[in-house]
Amino acid sequence: MEVYLELFWIFFKIGAFTLGGGYAILPLIQADVVDFHKWLNIQQFTDIVAISQVTPGPISLNSATYVGYLVGNKAGIWNGVLAGTIATIGLILPSVIVMTFFSKFYLKFQDNKYMDNAFAGLKIVVVGLILAAAILLIDKNNFIK
Repeated sequence: MEVYLELFWIFFKIGAFTLGGGYAILPLIQADVVDFHKWLNIQQFTDIVAISQVTPGPISLNSATYVGYLVGNKAGIWNGVLAGTIATIGLILPSVIVMTFFSKFYLKFQDNKYMDNAFAGLKIVVVGLILAAAILLIDKNNFIK
C-alpha cells in the first residue's frame, strides 16, 4: 500500500510542477524512480523511454504507466496494473484540476501584458527541461553493451 501512495505522490508532484510535455518530465521521473528510490536502474528507464516513444499516446503518460507497472509488478501482475493506473492518475490529476480552475479565468485575462510575459518566461523554462532530459539520457550504459 505504501508503494502505491508513494507512486501517486511522486507522479502527482511531477504532474503539478512540470510544464512542457513528456520530454520535460523525464528527468524528474528519473530522479525519483531511478536515483532516489532505486526502483529501476538506468537501463530499465532508458527502455521505458524507448518503448514510450513508439507506443501510441503521450510519452509522459506512457512512461508513468510503464514505470508504475514495473514497480508494482514485482508483487504480481495485477499489482503492476494497479500501480500503473495509480501512477497515471497521479500524473494527470493536477492538470485536470488546474485546467478546470484556469479555464474559467483565462478569457478574462488573455490580453493582459503580465500573462503574456509569464507565458514567454515559461517557454524558456520548457526548453531547459527538454535539454536536461536529453543530457540525462546520455549515459555510457545506454551506448556500451
